Amino acid sequence: MKTDLTGTLSRRQVVSLNRTKILLMDADGVNQKLISKMLGKIGCSVVSTENHGTAVNLIESGDIDLILLDVHLYNSNGFDIAGVIRKKEESSGKRIPIVALADNELKRNREKCMADGLDECLPKPVFENELSRVVGKLAGNCSGQPDKAKSVHPK
Repeated sequence: MKTDLTGTLSRRQVVSLNRTKILLMDADGVNQKLISKMLGKIGCSVVSTENHGTAVNLIESGDIDLILLDVHLYNSNGFDIAGVIRKKEESSGKRIPIVALADNELKRNREKCMADGLDECLPKPVFENELSRVVGKLAGNCSGQPDKAKSVHPK
């Protein structure tokens, strides 16, 4: 999916994201509200949790198209959670894109994210145009198969 020159999604692209269901795992309630509001603007529905068990149950239900995962959750390590998700996917054959939400040490976290099987990494604070770009790119590949042409390099 291509974005316009401002980095935001076109009206046509928003329509194509209307059925995209995103699992947001962030322990910060303010972040959950802000990110949920941004995702709502581009037509996505959001389920928020910080509980690992709840997240796994939602993922296993088959109703999640993309995961936004804070790598520094209060009670869990986001990288460990991503590993559990990827391990479970081996038996199902379905692969859900996972986007890490990371602190300002993006370069180091980006490398760790990619090495741990995550599809993309967004720095915190999350900006609407970057969130739209990443969700548009990955949600366009909601077939459950890995995106072979994905870019892992920052702008």
